Amino acid sequence: SILKRQRRIFFATFCFCFLCAAVFLSLAEPKYTATALIRVNPGETNLLHAASQPTKSHGAENARVDSEVEVLRSDAIALAVINEIGLSLRPEFSGSEGLADRIGRAIGVAVADSADQGPVTANALSRLKDATRIRRLGLTYLISISATSKSPEHAVEISNSFADLYVRQQIQNKVDNAQVSSEILDRHLGRTRAALEDAE
Repeated sequence: SILKRQRRIFFATFCFCFLCAAVFLSLAEPKYTATALIRVNPGETNLLHAASQPTKSHGAENARVDSEVEVLRSDAIALAVINEIGLSLRPEFSGSEGLADRIGRAIGVAVADSADQGPVTANALSRLKDATRIRRLGLTYLISISATSKSPEHAVEISNSFADLYVRQQIQNKVDNAQVSSEILDRHLGRTRAALEDAE
């Protein structure tokens, strides 16, 4: 009789563990990670003094690459990504999908949306920061941007959005610098032309 009781206890324990595992697997969702790479050019040319610029030291180049990593990690870039691809409207990042929603979705029962979802943008920013990893690859000029999501398409979209925004920002900075340099050169040429006319 003791052996039979032990068998029943063992069987009940096995069934309970099996049920818990089944529930966990039904609620657990796969995660996908996508990675984009950016190459940083540490040497910027000053258009006004291109010939006289000193060669940058290795330490200065490392500092430039590390600073670009921090730019990519900034809230400004993350918020731009959220706004550009609408992450605040996705339950995965807005925080509107809770445990009850996942259980209902797993068993095929629809759960009504909550009327008060809180600060959606703040939730999206926090979750996006948790879902992304931005780091420099060793001592190279490469920056890795990895994004993790329940959807492989979303993971690719997020990592590419970070890279695209960074590249567009760098292009705009170069355009602005070129415009400023052009204006300075125009003023120099104007003063030189005026001085030559006065000399004549």
